[in-house]
Amino acid sequence: MKRTGIAPVRFALWTGSLRRMRCIGLFPISLLGALALALTACGGESKAPPQLHELHGPTMGSEYRLKWHGGAGPAEVGKLLQQQLAATDATFSNWRKDSEIAAFNAHASTEPFRASMIFCDAVQMALYVADRTDGAFDPTVKPLVDLYREQKRTGLAPTAEAIAAARARVGWRDVRRVAPDKVAKSRPDVELDLDGLVAGLVADTLVHELAGLGVTNFMLDITGEVTCRGVRPDGHPWRIGIVDPQNATVGAEQSLEIVPLADRALCTSGDYRNFVVVDGKVTTHIFDPRTAQNTAHGVVSVSVYGRSCAIADAVGTALMVTGPASAPSLLSKLRAAMSLRNALVSDPDLAAWFVVAKSDGTFESVPVDWPAAFRVDGTPLPQQALDDAARQKHEAELADALRAFEQSPDSVEAAVWVGRRLGYLGRFRDAVRHYTDALQRHPDDPQLLRHRGHRYLTLRDFESARADLARAAEVVKGKPDEVEPDGKPTPGRAPHGTLHYAIHYHLGLAQFCLLDFAAAERAFRDCLQVSRNDESRVAATHWLCSSLFAQQRFDDCAPLLAALPKDADVVENRHYFDLCRLYRGDVTFAELSAQSTPWGSSLAFGAAHYAWRKKGIDAPYAPKTEAEALSQLRAIGQRSDWHSFGVIAAEAITAGR
Repeated sequence: MKRTGIAPVRFALWTGSLRRMRCIGLFPISLLGALALALTACGGESKAPPQLHELHGPTMGSEYRLKWHGGAGPAEVGKLLQQQLAATDATFSNWRKDSEIAAFNAHASTEPFRASMIFCDAVQMALYVADRTDGAFDPTVKPLVDLYREQKRTGLAPTAEAIAAARARVGWRDVRRVAPDKVAKSRPDVELDLDGLVAGLVADTLVHELAGLGVTNFMLDITGEVTCRGVRPDGHPWRIGIVDPQNATVGAEQSLEIVPLADRALCTSGDYRNFVVVDGKVTTHIFDPRTAQNTAHGVVSVSVYGRSCAIADAVGTALMVTGPASAPSLLSKLRAAMSLRNALVSDPDLAAWFVVAKSDGTFESVPVDWPAAFRVDGTPLPQQALDDAARQKHEAELADALRAFEQSPDSVEAAVWVGRRLGYLGRFRDAVRHYTDALQRHPDDPQLLRHRGHRYLTLRDFESARADLARAAEVVKGKPDEVEPDGKPTPGRAPHGTLHYAIHYHLGLAQFCLLDFAAAERAFRDCLQVSRNDESRVAATHWLCSSLFAQQRFDDCAPLLAALPKDADVVENRHYFDLCRLYRGDVTFAELSAQSTPWGSSLAFGAAHYAWRKKGIDAPYAPKTEAEALSQLRAIGQRSDWHSFGVIAAEAITAGR
């Protein structure tokens, strides 16, 4: 991707006054597929999704968009939105002479200025971010912003003297909140520009206002600053895409990353949609308030994930200034609690996703403290824990794989091993990117599709997993199978998996997690047909039976279970064999509990899922009721070994329940 290929995007004219010079770097992923899925619930019964409402319109020189279901209707919600946006404009617009911020800026005195509570809160939050970022975010930046706007209007660069004079009036330490309803200046000519957090602040305010109308499931986008609460009509989190700057045409955006937002915010700042060219020199609206200069670290955009939309909004501006190198330390400081109205407010989830232009003209994504993945319900997941010895071993194996790939860049096998080694280190997102790059060289290669599909499963992107694995199944149809080497071989055991088996197995898991149990059944039957040994047959049989249980077809499992030997030769899939024995009646819940306590996630999932589909099982150690089994499944879906298929499946089938 070449940065030089980015065309400036024209802004629509708007008659309002509060204007945001910001990048709209986020967009909601279409709900059409989600709504289609919502029509089919477990067991195949029809279920109409809740009605989805939508309102949108101009605000702050850009636009707002609200999607919601439940609670008040469009008339009442629309009235609230207009009232809140009008109040925001009257408070924070630097384009209105009668706004509250204009009155503060005109207050050429060091005497305290009496202000509204929302104005004072905004100032306090801005000063908090300024302090934690060493002034990279500065709410007193208005004199420099005015110079940029004048340059954009006239096409003339400001003089050095004008820049120096403006710079002398910038300094966040010259403003302070001296009382709950008062703000004071240390020098009379200080002026505020709070555009760096106003959109986020009004979004946070609307969260509480909408709750008062019974609206608790919504996606709210104000000038590209997005906050989400509750779930979509299908019971899953709202999905927001981080825009690829190379493919950022409004209405046809493509995403670098899709983020499930559940009671979280995602805010993007960037320079690729707001700049001016004077004498061949590009000047953007993002500059360091400490130097009055554009930065030179190549950051094109940064998206900040967190709990507070206002804080994420302001932090995005600061990180555009500092760049990714200092982001870990700044984010750590910003996670500390701040006092607001005598209450402590903290944001432990703060993370950033940078898009950086490299010296060769290409782009690269640089996540900083970004969640390793997200659960199906949108909960951020930490990087998997590895002890020092295991990490060193996997790092060395990755280094070997990278060297082999550098020597043979056109080798599919070498590409596969790099991706697998990344996965063993918990770098699942990096593995997906690596496979994607390799697929550009080897389109439709079934090994690359199979492994990328597997990692999409780990990342809970079930639709992408299904697409990859279904395509791989088409490609290998009618072709000879081949043994897959084990990434983590069991001593003394030969590899038991094959390419065809792995494709059908993971395709079945993707279909299962998408709650398409009939399609999962078909995939696992295909998987069973290509199974060459007990290890493979046992795993395929377990998941095939689970797919049948979900369709309430318990009797259809009997011949499948009877086909398994009583003394199957299994080591790696012993937990699946124990489950098959449970389904077959060879062992009881009590006997399984005596053999192994606590149960691993796969064993725990299979047993709880079986009991749930049976509406409870009246036996010692078994969930006695459907509700008890569902409670166990929810608990399994919150386990720390989140890359386990048992945990992933538990998350998928309990989502929205």
